[in-house]
Amino acid sequence: MGMHNWDNTERVASREFLFFYNPNPNNKTWRSSYGDAAGTNSNSAVEHVAGPIWSCYFTDGEYTNRQSKDTSSDFGLLSWDQYNADCWMTIID
Repeated sequence: MGMHNWDNTERVASREFLFFYNPNPNNKTWRSSYGDAAGTNSNSAVEHVAGPIWSCYFTDGEYTNRQSKDTSSDFGLLSWDQYNADCWMTIID
């Protein structure tokens, strides 16, 4: 995961981690090597797979107007407002 152009030089600051997900509809558990984070998707509790990595988060939550929820089975890449930057995610499967 990378944070791009936070200092207007087009640089990317990055961190890598492993992410494991059980897609079984009755399970939806996940685990990340980033800080040994673990959680369950779509359980009404927002849990971050990775982050903060500067202003970037890989999360199982949804954010609208700074309000969070976890009611869908989606994951998202969140760029918070610590820096004026874009967050990038590279997935190697």
